[in-house]
Amino acid sequence: VRRNPLAHELSLKDSAEREDLTNEYLKTEYRVFKLDTVIRINNSNPIIDNYLDFINKDSFAFITAWNPQSKPLKLEENTLLNKSLKIDLSEYQILEGEGKGEDGSWPAEASYFVPGISKEYAIKLANKYDQKAFVFGERNKPSELIICN
Repeated sequence: VRRNPLAHELSLKDSAEREDLTNEYLKTEYRVFKLDTVIRINNSNPIIDNYLDFINKDSFAFITAWNPQSKPLKLEENTLLNKSLKIDLSEYQILEGEGKGEDGSWPAEASYFVPGISKEYAIKLANKYDQKAFVFGERNKPSELIICN
């Protein structure tokens, strides 16, 4: 079987881009304003754990609709997308936040901390809003980066 060298080169490029993007997500601070705390991927957070315990929830997602496919949009477009996401999250008691890279080269993205959401529904929403990834966590466990299709 002959392989298409161009297809192999593209998959390597996609893989490298995915790795670069993953590294950027790992260096991002996911700030929950009302709780005055920052979520870091692969870390647990006692403030988040205590809050989830207090409201009797086991999981959370930190998600945005800003900049689909990591392509910058105008503020007005991002605001409309996030308003639509907020409507989709109307059954949850969300807290506002932002995702901000540590180097400041990418503007902070308005986001939502969503306690009690299932990973499956968060994935569905992330895909609906064409997001490459989001943060998911469970009480007393490190948060994780969920890569979307």
